[in-house]
Amino acid sequence: MPVRNGMVRDLRMDLYEKILGLPVAYYTNERKGDLIARFSTDVQEVENSILNVIEVLVKSPLIIIGCIIFMLYVSPGLTLFVFVLILLLL
Repeated sequence: MPVRNGMVRDLRMDLYEKILGLPVAYYTNERKGDLIARFSTDVQEVENSILNVIEVLVKSPLIIIGCIIFMLYVSPGLTLFVFVLILLLL
């Protein structure tokens, strides 16, 4: 979680600096509610994407390791046969 929170914080700070750096004419042409909604939605989407990537990077290897352990528990011989077969097919 610290990685995700740090990235979101940095993104929000960059966005805040960008908002402050825009000319005043930009704000007269755009509605303020639309800008705030767009900025908060974009940051939320990036945060969700970061969370999904971290989940996949952690979850997938654990599932693979768990499946291999289960296969070894059920039938070590058949597990060895499957791994040899996989090596031959590659």
